[in-house]
Amino acid sequence: MANREKLWKFIQQNDLKTVEQLFQSAPELFATDSSFRKGESPLHIASRYGLMEMVEFLSGFINLNVTDNNGKTALHEAASAGHALVVDFFLKHGVNADCLKAADWTPLMMACAKGHIGVMKILVSNGASITRVNKDGWNTFHIATRDQDIQIVSFLLDEAPSCWDTSSKNGRTPLHTAAIHGRVECLKLMLSTRCQYDINCKDSCGSTPLMDAIRKDHSSVVNLLLLNDASAHSENILQRNCMHVAAEAGSLNSLPILQNYITTEAMPGIVNSPDCNGTRPLHLASKEGHSDMLRSLMSIGADPHLQDANGRNALHVAKLFKQEKCVELLHEHSEKPKDRKWLSELPLYLHFSESFEVNIAKVMKLCSNDCFNTSRYGNLSI
Repeated sequence: MANREKLWKFIQQNDLKTVEQLFQSAPELFATDSSFRKGESPLHIASRYGLMEMVEFLSGFINLNVTDNNGKTALHEAASAGHALVVDFFLKHGVNADCLKAADWTPLMMACAKGHIGVMKILVSNGASITRVNKDGWNTFHIATRDQDIQIVSFLLDEAPSCWDTSSKNGRTPLHTAAIHGRVECLKLMLSTRCQYDINCKDSCGSTPLMDAIRKDHSSVVNLLLLNDASAHSENILQRNCMHVAAEAGSLNSLPILQNYITTEAMPGIVNSPDCNGTRPLHLASKEGHSDMLRSLMSIGADPHLQDANGRNALHVAKLFKQEKCVELLHEHSEKPKDRKWLSELPLYLHFSESFEVNIAKVMKLCSNDCFNTSRYGNLSI
């Protein structure tokens, strides 16, 4: 194993003379060993570092299609590292341009993820597929929109004009990907005539690109999408709208932009909209402790007294999750109780920190002083 480590070191140092001598004296060191360095061969190492002469020497006795434990070939290594000469060498010697490593990633996908457009052009000119998808359903265009290299995005559209029309296995389009990563310039191109996206397309969870941009508080993307007719009224499968998303994420930069695209008449319905569990935007902001978001939502009409399906208002939720700033703020906006039933006045779930007996005693006293005084809890000081 020590000798094999030395071999790896000599390869990395591009010490071709010593490597040649080792091959003559100990050729067994050059065999792939799945238990050593994740099954990498000497060819993988040389390709990763772009050592052209070393690659040419090693290719004389190592299979060019040899894979490591993850199915990665030396071509994958060279493509990912951006070594155009090494990539070209492998392709000219018959290595499949679309060979797959684990998760079905091609050399083109790996070059794209690293932004190596020169290598990408070599691969495409040698038959690499732009529209092939990996195990998650992503093609190369999908990967490009994540990393915002307009030159690469344009190149892919030039070579495969329909490559934009794709979605992952969970229904996410490149438009979703660009939105959630805040890729404004990329989105401008994608919203042009070169692509024909439904701007309100939904993934398997019902999320739209606008919701994704709001979730990450990419305000410039939010504005761009709304300018291009993205709907602020769309709901996901939980029946949550953009206000729910903004409230939960605390997206204070995106909120005023949303306001500009929602009419005064429609605002109360959206900002107080219940999801499938009756959860409203204020509930989510309270749970996450976004006190500034709470204040902003209430300033545009969010009602702190509305309850979810479990009878909890925003104050109850803030107390439940121990969000003290939110509790203080909501107390300021809460009306004094008027003849409210004991259950809404004293939600049991807010008092788990107290003993069970004290909870029972409080409930009995609220229901009836006589009942409390004659019970075994009558001597409790509450």
